Amino acid sequence: MCDVHHFVDPEYVKNEFAKVIFDDSSNVDAEREEYMTYMYGVIRDTARYYILSRKPEAEEDEIEAFVKSSYAIAHQESYWSHYRKPSNGRMQFMRGDYGHGHGMMQVDDRWHFTAINQGKGANLILNIVYSLEEYYDAWERAPSQKCVNSPTDWYAISRSAYSAYNGGASRICRWTNPRDKWARNDKGFKAKYDNRQWENYITDFEVPSFVDIGCIISGGTNCENDGSDNSLPRVNVIYRSNENGNCVYDDSADQFLCTQERFAQCLHHKIYDGSTRNVSYGNFKDEWDTYPVEQAEVEGICSTVEGLIKPGSRISLKKNINVRRTPGGDKLGVISSGKTAQVLSYEVTEAKSLKRYYQISFGSKVGYVYAGDKSDYSSWASISNSNLSYQKIAEVGNYVSSFENLPSMDDSSVNLINGEAYEVLGVTYNVDLSLNYELDVDGSSYHFYAGSLNPYTHDDFFKITKKVDTPNPTPEPPKPVVKTGRLSKSIWWKKIYSCPSTSCKKAGTLRGPRLTKKKLKIYENKNGWLKVEQSGKVGWIKQQYVKVY
Repeated sequence: MCDVHHFVDPEYVKNEFAKVIFDDSSNVDAEREEYMTYMYGVIRDTARYYILSRKPEAEEDEIEAFVKSSYAIAHQESYWSHYRKPSNGRMQFMRGDYGHGHGMMQVDDRWHFTAINQGKGANLILNIVYSLEEYYDAWERAPSQKCVNSPTDWYAISRSAYSAYNGGASRICRWTNPRDKWARNDKGFKAKYDNRQWENYITDFEVPSFVDIGCIISGGTNCENDGSDNSLPRVNVIYRSNENGNCVYDDSADQFLCTQERFAQCLHHKIYDGSTRNVSYGNFKDEWDTYPVEQAEVEGICSTVEGLIKPGSRISLKKNINVRRTPGGDKLGVISSGKTAQVLSYEVTEAKSLKRYYQISFGSKVGYVYAGDKSDYSSWASISNSNLSYQKIAEVGNYVSSFENLPSMDDSSVNLINGEAYEVLGVTYNVDLSLNYELDVDGSSYHFYAGSLNPYTHDDFFKITKKVDTPNPTPEPPKPVVKTGRLSKSIWWKKIYSCPSTSCKKAGTLRGPRLTKKKLKIYENKNGWLKVEQSGKVGWIKQQYVKVY
């Protein structure tokens, strides 16, 4: 076993998968029956979801065979083990194969290192789906192999797919060779597939998955599925609708109010005045289209959540906290206690406890930190005026430069100059997680789109920079008064020197009035010597040879 927090947020696991966390402190027999029954529904619905996502036209006999194979793989790899809460109370998950296998399907970090770091080993649903991707690829190839008699020989297809899944693509018919080095693995899979021993511990074979598989796969949170067939909408349920988002039934008005997923818990809390009931999830039924459905006003939707800190604020962190790519996703690092972070957005989970996650800047990355629930949020983070430890989004008074000649949202004829610094007059964090900057452009205020927070695209548009002060030009030294003159009429030409002395280097020859009409420019008089210029030649000549006008 391995501590979960190295790969995924333990709070996320508790929130999404509580019913399949095996608790060592409970009665073993009772805990096993409950665990196996819930896990049966999870594996079944995940396998069905997956094969139908790859092959929507699959018929029921193929789906059933694929699901049965999924049960057998999970039994073969881990005896259906994944999350566990041992006596020390630290959330753990299954590790095997000398520490290289992760989770129920034993995803091997020697071959799937990137996937492991993305949480696909520790997240139960992603663990199953990631493994079924390999299994399904072999499943599709199996009917063309010599060890499979027909495209509907599901038994041979199941065994062939497992041989390839376990031994590699070239070993797809390994199960037919009892002398193969790894034949014991094929025999083990066959025994699990044939005997179905998991059925000895299941009390309800019709139990639906308590978690919405599609919600987890799409990166959602609060994915509990109440599985109710009730024809009437109920309170304390958030209903998912493809058309309207996440909807809460307001029984006082006999209507649905709907919003984005990240505001759903806030909406429920607001409608039911902070009800402490657990909130489950369900699917919006087609027959409910007779009820009024309205989009909830997003402004102030989380105003009833005490202590929630708004985007754009600075917070001081009071603990060492894991930073994750999503609230329950893979770990990016740890931000230390005492650091000051910039809140970019937030998510609230569990209407009962109001757990909150803040999206923050973290070095060159952006991620989420857990910041407590309604009872202990003040011990996790507080508003701060300290200097930011990390910053990605500009604040008022900062300067930014754009990577493109962006047009203003107010006037498309006003464009920023790529690379030039502009003062930030205002920052708007929009409810759709987009950003706007109000910038000073040549003394006037204009608004510009500054990217999105999720997915994070701000850095494609702007970067924080320093004000570029235009240096005052260095004043030119005053030019000497220029006089004019010529060589004496009796002189045809005369040498000039680089300094006022005949011992200096010669600098050329001047022509007298007999040879040219060009005048001399006289710049300086020094100890009887004149600094003169003629036809670009500059040098010193004794004053006695020059007629000054």
